[in-house]
Amino acid sequence: MRRREPSIISIIALLILVIGIPATIVAINLGFNPFAFASPTESPAELVVANVTDTSVTVSFLTPAAPTDALIKYGTAADALNLIASDTRDLTTGQSGAYRVHTFEISNLNPGTEYFFAPVIGGTTYNNGNTPYSFETFTTLDAPAVPNPKYGSVNPTSAGALVRAHAVNDGTVSTPISTLTADNGTFTFDAGSLRTQDGEVFDLQGAEVIAVIATEDNARGGVQFDASAQPGRVAITGNSTLAYSPVLTALPETGITATPTFTTGSSPTTTPTVTVTGQPTATVTATVTPTVTATTSPGEDDSVILTAAYSGGLEQTDSSAPHTVFISNLSVNGFTVNWLTKEPTTGAVVVSSQSTQYLDNRDTSSSQSARYTHMVDIDTSDADPGDLISFQLTSNNKTFSGIEDFRFSVTVPEISDSPPSPASIEGTVDTGFTRTIDRDLIIAGQGFGGGTTWSSIPAPQSGGFSLSYGDLVDPDTGSYVSPDQIRIVAYGEYNSSDTATADPDETVALDLEPGVSFTDLRQSRSYSSPPRFTGTAPAGSTVLIDVNGTEYSATADSGGQWRLSDLSSLTAGQNTISASAAGDIVATTFSLDLELLPDTAIENWGNLAAGALLVLAGLVIKRIITVTRYQQSRG
Repeated sequence: MRRREPSIISIIALLILVIGIPATIVAINLGFNPFAFASPTESPAELVVANVTDTSVTVSFLTPAAPTDALIKYGTAADALNLIASDTRDLTTGQSGAYRVHTFEISNLNPGTEYFFAPVIGGTTYNNGNTPYSFETFTTLDAPAVPNPKYGSVNPTSAGALVRAHAVNDGTVSTPISTLTADNGTFTFDAGSLRTQDGEVFDLQGAEVIAVIATEDNARGGVQFDASAQPGRVAITGNSTLAYSPVLTALPETGITATPTFTTGSSPTTTPTVTVTGQPTATVTATVTPTVTATTSPGEDDSVILTAAYSGGLEQTDSSAPHTVFISNLSVNGFTVNWLTKEPTTGAVVVSSQSTQYLDNRDTSSSQSARYTHMVDIDTSDADPGDLISFQLTSNNKTFSGIEDFRFSVTVPEISDSPPSPASIEGTVDTGFTRTIDRDLIIAGQGFGGGTTWSSIPAPQSGGFSLSYGDLVDPDTGSYVSPDQIRIVAYGEYNSSDTATADPDETVALDLEPGVSFTDLRQSRSYSSPPRFTGTAPAGSTVLIDVNGTEYSATADSGGQWRLSDLSSLTAGQNTISASAAGDIVATTFSLDLELLPDTAIENWGNLAAGALLVLAGLVIKRIITVTRYQQSRG
C-alpha cells in the first residue's frame, strides 16, 4: 500500500497546534488582547460639573494630549444613557469639532433628579471604571436676588479657553461655574448665580473667588480675588501645572496667576497630567489648608521670602517632592522650616551662606528616619537683623531650591519691643489609624490678630500637647503677636491632617484620619517583581486609581485601607500610578525590571479565549482530515 504524504491541510493543522499554544502564553504575558478595540490616547481630564440649576448643568473636561471630537451620553438610569449632548461650539457651527477643551450645556432636565452620563471621546465611551459619572439637579430654585457679573480677560489673548470658578467663604465652598472666553480673550460670569451645596444663594460677603483657566494650546492660569472686585487680566503660561478642582480653598500661590514649579536637582522622567476625576455631584467637601502666599523680592538675591505656607504643585506628580512649606518659630536667633511629602522621605535643610546642613529635629547624624512630616531648626544667632537667609530643602537626597529661578529665603527680623508673657495652648490628638512611624506628627499654630505668624512643635506619639504662642513674631513687621485666635493644624503620616480654630484659653481636640497615600509604592524606586497596590484614604471613600492610563476604583475600608489586585496594566520599565479620593491626589513613578509580566487580571480572558480558539481550530481541522482519510480508505 502506497504511503500517503501529509497534505497541506495536515501541515497547517499541526502548525496551528504547535504554534498556537506557546503563542497564546506569550501573548497573555505581553498583555495582548485581540478582542480589545483601539481607544483614544487619554480619558477625560479634570472633569467638572458646573452651572448646576434645577433644570440644567454644564459638563466640562480636557483632553490635553490632542484635540479630539467628543459628546456626552446621559440619562436617568446608569444602563440607559439614551440622550446626547454636543459640545456647545458644535451647536453653533453645526459640525463636530476637535478640541482639547470640551464643554457641554445640558438643559431641559427635571428638578431634583439624579442623572448619569458618560463622555464619548473619539468614538470611545468612558464610564469611569463601570461606576458611571453622575450629577443631581437642584429642586426648584428662587432667582438670585442681585446679579454680580465678573469681567476678565486672558493674556495673551486666547479664544475658547475654559474658565472655571467658585467662591470660598470661611472654608465653605460654592458650587462651580464655568464659561468660555470670547474671540478677543474676554470672559464674564455671574457670581450672583453661585449656590451652596444645598442650592441656596451663596453668601459672597467677605468671600473670595478662585478662577482657573485652561486654553486650547494647554496653557494655564489662575486668579484669586475678593468677591467684591473683578478678576482683571489673567496671565496664562504654557509651563503651568495648575489644575482646577471644585474643592480648592486657595490657589497654590496667592497673587501669582500661573502656578510655579519647584526647581530640582533631578527632575522626574515623566510628568503625568493631574486629573480630578470621579463621580461629580453637587456635593463637594472642602479641605482646609493653610493660606498659601509667597512674595518675591527680585532685588534681594532672587529669593522667595516665605511668610506663609507654600506649595509648588510638583507633589502632584512626584510624591517625594516637598509641599506645604512654611516658616515657624521665627526669632532673631533662628527659625523652623516645616514641610510635608506625599510619601515617607528623609529630609534636611542646607543653608548656602553657612555651608551647613541641618537635620530634622527628630533625627541624629547617625539615624535619619523617613517621614511624611518634616521640621528643621535653623540657627541665625551669628546673623544680623535684616540679613536674608537662603536655603534649600532635601528630600531623599534630592535638592529642591525653590520656585523656578527663586530660592527659599527668610529675613532675620529686627525686633524692637519686649516679648509678652509666656503663653501656650493645650490640646489632644487622636488618630483613626495605627501609627507606624516614630513621631511622624507636627502640631502647628497660626496666630491671628496684630499680625499673622506660625509656631510649630513635633507632637508626641500619642496624648496631649502644649504649643507655645507667647513669643510669636510677625515676619513682616518684626513685632510680637498677641493673637485673638489661634488656628491649630496637625499633620501626620499617611497624609493625615486636622484643623481647629480656638481662643487662646481653649483646649483643642484634633482627630486625624488617613489621607490618600500609597503604603508600598515609592517614587523612582526600581522593583524586581510587581509591587503591591495598597494605600490609605478616608474611611468609606471611593479611591480612583490610574495605572498607566487605565482607570480602576477601590473603596477604603473602615480603617482607611484600600487595595487593588489587578496588575494587568503594569509594563516592564517605567510605570506611572495615581490615586485620588475626597479631592486629594497622590502620584508616583517607578520602574519594574521584568521582561515579561505575569497576568493576574480576569479582564485578560480575551487572551485565553483567543488561544482556545486557535487550539480548537486545529483540533477541528485535524478531525476533518481524519474523517476524510477514513472515507477515502473505504472508497
